[in-house]
Amino acid sequence: MFNLEPFRREPLTAFVATNHPLARKGTIQASDLSDYGVVVKVRREGESRSEEELLGLAKKGVKLNIVMRCESPESLKEAMRNGTM
Repeated sequence: MFNLEPFRREPLTAFVATNHPLARKGTIQASDLSDYGVVVKVRREGESRSEEELLGLAKKGVKLNIVMRCESPESLKEAMRNGTM
């Protein structure tokens, strides 16, 4: 049996195009993302850190418009290039 406890908090990073309105803000809050479509990086098997964070945000009442879930960094980059976000 293992006991888990948090080691440290790390910020999540939002990637946006240079002309995106959030690019000028620098630091954003999760609630700032609710007005935009969000593409999320997920793992192929098991729950990713992103999924854990999304569940935590939902419990706090933050509603995100998740338009796509990508399994690879390449698919995430392609979604951004194609303007999915």
